[in-house]
Amino acid sequence: MAYLGTPPKSRVLSSADIATGAVTLDDISFTDQSTSVNVSGNIDKHTMRLSDEVVIDGDLNITDNLILSKISDDGNAITLTTDGSTRTIEGTGGSLEASTLTQTPNASLTGMTGTVGSGVTIGSDVTFPAGHVIQTVADSITTAADSDTTSSNSLVLVERCSNIYDWKKTITGVTSGNWVVVEMNFMFFMSRTSTDLVGSGYGIFHSTADDGSGTSTIYETSGDGFYIHIGSATNTTWQQMAVAHLLYVHKSPSAGSNTYYLGQKVYASSGSPATRIHSSSGKTPFVIKLTEVQA
Repeated sequence: MAYLGTPPKSRVLSSADIATGAVTLDDISFTDQSTSVNVSGNIDKHTMRLSDEVVIDGDLNITDNLILSKISDDGNAITLTTDGSTRTIEGTGGSLEASTLTQTPNASLTGMTGTVGSGVTIGSDVTFPAGHVIQTVADSITTAADSDTTSSNSLVLVERCSNIYDWKKTITGVTSGNWVVVEMNFMFFMSRTSTDLVGSGYGIFHSTADDGSGTSTIYETSGDGFYIHIGSATNTTWQQMAVAHLLYVHKSPSAGSNTYYLGQKVYASSGSPATRIHSSSGKTPFVIKLTEVQA
């Protein structure tokens, strides 16, 4: 090139000579994964070739690391071929490796350690180890309240008496085959007037499982109740009850919920026995807690 006056001195191009924004990622071929790339000659520094296919088009002397890579794992392996001629790959202290730039997502957490962040949501299809607590719900009646008194030796659910309180609790999303631990705390009252018959009172847990049609089926949990024995004389008794039972979930209702009730009935059909459930303010509140446990 011709100049007027003294020609400029030769020097190396530096970043100061390149205006900001003059070169973008689109101008750098490294950011695009090519279909095929040729490799030959001396590899004496850490080098990477980004391509689906690598063709050796000349003898190759590797004294450092040559990485054949792809941006991500697309399910197809990187191929290494020649250009049809016999080529030699040699070198001392070097290596030829294949990898991807981005890590393949880990589908298994086996062997991994760390802390799960607060924003992570666990899906409903996750399987927990046996004995793991899946969920817990609880409720209470802390004001003074009495259920209706019953003298029937047939099942009477407290929730279905005329008392305004619901002596029950619903747990949703329970899974068939798991266990539900039912815990209740309350006062249980029983009286009898006969002097020649033994009177007995029962408070029994019952669960209602909606089959999805709006019909609730009552399951009496036989043996999963408590027993109060008054004796052979006219008597009345109050008993503070704190009970827990492990109940098997035989069926997951399509409606997605199981309801557990406190029930009451009497054992003797004569002697005018009577029972009722009581909750007093601050001292003996009715408390119910349901805990689903992985079987």
